[in-house]
Amino acid sequence: MIKRTIMVFFFMGSFIWAIPAQATSLETVELSTIAGEKLGTLSSPQEGVFPAGIRIEGSSTVRDWIVRAGYPVDDHRNEQLYLYVTGDEFAQLVRQFGHSFANGAVIVEVVKTRTQVKQILAEKNGRIEYHDYDSMLAELEGYQSQYPDLCELHDLGDTTAAGKRLWGFKISDNAPEEEDEPEVVLAGGIHGNEYPAPEIVMYVIKHLIDNQSDADITYLINNTELWFIPMTNPYGHAAGTRGNGNGVDLNRNFPSSWSSPLDERPLTEKETKNMVNNFYEKRDHLVAGVDYHTFGRMYMYVWAHTSAKPADHDAIKALSDKCGSLTGYTSNSIGNLFGNIAGGSADYYYGAYGIFAFGVELGSSHQPSTNELESLLEANLEPAMLILNRVHHSTVTGHITNDGLPVVATVTVDGVDSSSNIRLPVKSDATFGSYYRLLEPGSYTFKFEYQGEEIVENNVQVVDDAQTILDVHFGGDVDTDSDSDSDSDSDTDADSDSDSDSDSDADSDSDADSDADSDSDADSDADGDADGDADGDSDGDGDGDDDDDAGEGDDGGCGCQLIGQEQPGAGITRTLLQIVF
Repeated sequence: MIKRTIMVFFFMGSFIWAIPAQATSLETVELSTIAGEKLGTLSSPQEGVFPAGIRIEGSSTVRDWIVRAGYPVDDHRNEQLYLYVTGDEFAQLVRQFGHSFANGAVIVEVVKTRTQVKQILAEKNGRIEYHDYDSMLAELEGYQSQYPDLCELHDLGDTTAAGKRLWGFKISDNAPEEEDEPEVVLAGGIHGNEYPAPEIVMYVIKHLIDNQSDADITYLINNTELWFIPMTNPYGHAAGTRGNGNGVDLNRNFPSSWSSPLDERPLTEKETKNMVNNFYEKRDHLVAGVDYHTFGRMYMYVWAHTSAKPADHDAIKALSDKCGSLTGYTSNSIGNLFGNIAGGSADYYYGAYGIFAFGVELGSSHQPSTNELESLLEANLEPAMLILNRVHHSTVTGHITNDGLPVVATVTVDGVDSSSNIRLPVKSDATFGSYYRLLEPGSYTFKFEYQGEEIVENNVQVVDDAQTILDVHFGGDVDTDSDSDSDSDSDTDADSDSDSDSDSDADSDSDADSDADSDSDADSDADGDADGDADGDSDGDGDGDDDDDAGEGDDGGCGCQLIGQEQPGAGITRTLLQIVF
């Protein structure tokens, strides 16, 4: 923080020197709302103003310096800069840039005061109203009590808000059971001041429960485990702050992209630690997820730390574009829209687990009126349902077994995984041997690797309106001729060849689930290799060389390292990896 302040003063010193001095004092520069209400002066705001959103208009040079100084920027478009700041942050802003404010280089106005926000949050229009922590929890508990087989509330751990817990909520046909079904998660409120974010999550929950007899929703519930985390940051929600009780931006606190020193460190906070350890690490089948935010009217996807394309770019972008088209929102990667961001949730979820991770910037305000909120939620319901349903079409899924028992095997798609070496390899889960690959329609070559053995399936057909089922069997006592069949009777027969690789550098011990040579330390080399190995693999197939050999099906073997896999009864190693994107 000290280093950043010195740097800003150094550059600003040069800039201020170029502005002719005027007699205007900060004590005489009035602070007002956009509507014109007087709120004191820049140096002495009235009580009840902050935390608040502010708008800065004027000199593009000053606006750029404010962005570079690291203030929490909401939007930086159309010659205007929107920030959401606490009273202390505003005071620091005035100290650093007050000369420009006093001399008219920029105009500072308050979008909504904290008092105005509280009035909006208390509104009731007869149909919809904002939840606080207590009303959210009471509603979820009511659903669980009324529908015990359909709904289950999960305590995910403590938060920095005294007495307030992090809650997960599950909807499925046998909610108390862990079934062999894909999982999807919608989360909101990681930034506490972004009040519509928890509301869209609660709105989708209510929609599913109220319409559970609808045929499409019945199918979704019967064949999916649907997860919801409505309020990730209870402290910020109550206090009206972006950060948690320690003032930390939780969406910069996940273990991704930590390749250079920053003010915060990954997983230092209760909320992020509990999200990772008590939820994401305990889920075997998460395939897609959303973190809701405000504002900006954007559907966003990975990566956030770079403008490079993710391995699954085509399928991820197609889903984001569809959601954007339904709402009129912009669709683009987070990195393209906001510049490089370290420690974001989306990058971690996709990089560590392969989850199709999206961020959604809802609407045009952090605190819309309840009438505006109602329209906002209705407009974003259909995109939410698209994401919840995505795994049930244009997806290849099946079970991987060895001698009839489920195993953790690597699943590589030629032409997809070879395009990036950042995401950790996609694997089947240890409990059921299930895997899911969400793809665009077309023909693909799949490679399955387990303990040095490799099975290649060519010409696997993916169709738009159904799943393609592809079961894979290792071991000599199971027929390895498998069919790749979609639910719509679009059959693609593909013979499975199981070739044992005697030259593989994967360990030959009996532990099927983790290569003992895998390096669980952060990869900090220049190539950005995030799979945790030290072999400089640059083609993303995990085979230790730079050749794109996925799908060759030769007898030479894969030579892969099985990094960050689940070990039955031994916990999960993925969070021990320092994933440097």
